[in-house]
Amino acid sequence: MRIIYKQASKTLEYTLEYTLEKTFKQPNLKNTKLKQEFTLELTREELTRVSEAAVAKAKQILAKTTKMNNPFYYAAVKKRQRDPFQYRYDKMLNALRRTYSADRFVSLLKVLSRSTLTERDDWLRGMEDAKR
Repeated sequence: MRIIYKQASKTLEYTLEYTLEKTFKQPNLKNTKLKQEFTLELTREELTRVSEAAVAKAKQILAKTTKMNNPFYYAAVKKRQRDPFQYRYDKMLNALRRTYSADRFVSLLKVLSRSTLTERDDWLRGMEDAKR
């Protein structure tokens, strides 16, 4: 899955770079005679010049698009929007799973399963404050 995601993001990146290379801005001149004279004076380099701000904005759009097309990121965002407490609770348990031994983690889960929702909320707030 990650290989497909990386290939898709690279393809989007190459497409964007190619589009930026081919995109150019021409001045909007009302007089057609002036427009013809001005166009003749422009070189190919001047026609294909893209501002740094446009490049930065395009890269920002690309980054946001690739991030939202990641199925794991999208699922995490939806889970957080659906139930913020459960999202924070699962995130804290995943962090503790890596640091605790198997026995300590199982005993923690047993204690938390017997506690009430308010006790779990207090525990979660305390753990988040201690982690910061």
